[in-house]
Amino acid sequence: MSTTDAAPQPRWDFLATFGRPDSTLAPDTWGALLQGWFGLARQVADRLGDEVQTLVRLWDDRLQDFGREPTRHDWSTFRPLRPQGENDWSDWLAYLLESSDSGVFAHAWLGPVAGDGHAEHASPVVERELEVGDRRADLVIHWRSGDRHTHVEVKIDDPNLDKTFETARLVHDLWPASHQWTDFILLREGALDDWAPAEQRCSGQGPRVEALTWTDVAAVLRQALARDGESVTWRAWAYAFCGVVESRLLGHGPPDALRPALRQLQALRARIRVLSSIREVRTDARHA
Repeated sequence: MSTTDAAPQPRWDFLATFGRPDSTLAPDTWGALLQGWFGLARQVADRLGDEVQTLVRLWDDRLQDFGREPTRHDWSTFRPLRPQGENDWSDWLAYLLESSDSGVFAHAWLGPVAGDGHAEHASPVVERELEVGDRRADLVIHWRSGDRHTHVEVKIDDPNLDKTFETARLVHDLWPASHQWTDFILLREGALDDWAPAEQRCSGQGPRVEALTWTDVAAVLRQALARDGESVTWRAWAYAFCGVVESRLLGHGPPDALRPALRQLQALRARIRVLSSIREVRTDARHA
């Protein structure tokens, strides 16, 4: 390329025109800007708080037979679920998957891994702590088709995420190569930042593993609770598990004690994400 065709080089001499702002105006100007920003943020927090209360009232009505909105109860002393380790949380998930008559919970949580409809996801066989080499797989789910399986690693505070990929590979090797697998890891929202580097480090070392969060679990449990098709026993245990997950893992306190604040904007949005699942159920019902 000739010099006449070359793109013009950027010039930076315009920076010489920049100067310090008038110091006599800066304090008042910045004070006004900050005051306006905090006022706007406060309005956002108040709106989000109002949205939470509106959704809570919808759940009060929908779940009145079970004691209304789950987070209205104090789950801190709930003994049936021991929160000492990941095995306890995994046991509950296994029970809710295996004993589901409708398949709504599994289908909404994991996607169409067993088929397109809810029914294919009902009452699978779930293996807990399956030994594979020197690893143990938390949840290995066998769907009705017989040749579709799902592997889920359940995490609360375990920082060792890299082993998930090797565990998935070892689990797959126990079944014929023609079988179809989907693999997931269940994390707290805050652990997603650690998961992305683990995926990069372990790229090519095992099957693809998709990250799910405990926020997802709470949202889809509510979807299943708001629908028909499950036994009273299943709904009662799902109601309790949902309450414990939201209070202990997500930090959702009683709605009557909610005091929207600027530092809670992200938490308020996350809570609305969970509560809004009732609107998805209503939309589905209208189009059924």
